[in-house]
Amino acid sequence: MGGFGSGRRRGWPRATVDSCFAIDVNRLRKWGGLTPGTSCALSWIGDDDQAPSIELHAGADRVTLSYRVRIGDDASQDVEECVLVVRAACRLGGDRPYFLCPGVVGGIACARRAVKLYALGPYFLCRRCNQVPYTSQSASSGVRANRRAQKIRDRLGGSTNLLLPFPTRPKGMWWRTYARLRDDHRRADIRADEVFSARTQRLLAWARKSNGRGRSAWTAHRLPSLSTRNEAAS
Repeated sequence: MGGFGSGRRRGWPRATVDSCFAIDVNRLRKWGGLTPGTSCALSWIGDDDQAPSIELHAGADRVTLSYRVRIGDDASQDVEECVLVVRAACRLGGDRPYFLCPGVVGGIACARRAVKLYALGPYFLCRRCNQVPYTSQSASSGVRANRRAQKIRDRLGGSTNLLLPFPTRPKGMWWRTYARLRDDHRRADIRADEVFSARTQRLLAWARKSNGRGRSAWTAHRLPSLSTRNEAAS
């Protein structure tokens, strides 16, 4: 985001959920921000012109957000957004709160349940209305495969270094669960190797092609080292 309410400018990288300002209903509940009659201020750490300060007022089944957004280089406007909050009963008792997205798409209210609402424009809407992907969705298939393999290793209590032996079965884990995770890890590792090998072959082909045009092009584009996979996934 170029600034709160400014949206993504033409030619800028596509925004992801991590690059948008967001409000989390679970955090609000933890802080007491959903208690009827509560008024509080929400703020984000950042530059003054990019970190909004929002006044929140909680009602019985909704929260009202009041803030100022930038609509141009200098112009700004005050926004007051009302977001409904619903509660779903849990199986073991209690309830879980959700926002109802206030977005309107094609003249139809979204009203989708969401834990988080994101501000890519002047309003806080759900991820689908804002059309913002998760950060992992913008990564290459090789990086995603690496992350999947590392996540499995971490779950088993082992090192995330893909060059080390696969972790042993943790005490108390079913053998079938361990076998499934081991198979998932093998598939992810094979996929990462395929992507890494294809990239290396393209770089080698480029190097052979450009070798006759001088060594400067070669030194400016070095081949990835053996640790590139781990670094790219971290």
